[in-house]
Amino acid sequence: MTNVVLGQRAIYSLGPQLRARLNGLYMAIFFVGGGVGSALGGFVYAHHGWTAAALTGAVLPVLALGYFLTERHD
Repeated sequence: MTNVVLGQRAIYSLGPQLRARLNGLYMAIFFVGGGVGSALGGFVYAHHGWTAAALTGAVLPVLALGYFLTERHD
């Protein structure tokens, strides 16, 4: 939830002509990401069990953090 609030804070700090489109795109991406994450979790659980599902849930945020930390901040 904090991530959504911070993302929308960044969107609403932009000009009014950009807000509606970017907010719609932002929420659509969150919706699609949630659906993909649920499908992936269900697939991994069904085919490999709880341990693999828990590991998948732990590894994906670590990968995202690693990407963020190695990203260029110009």
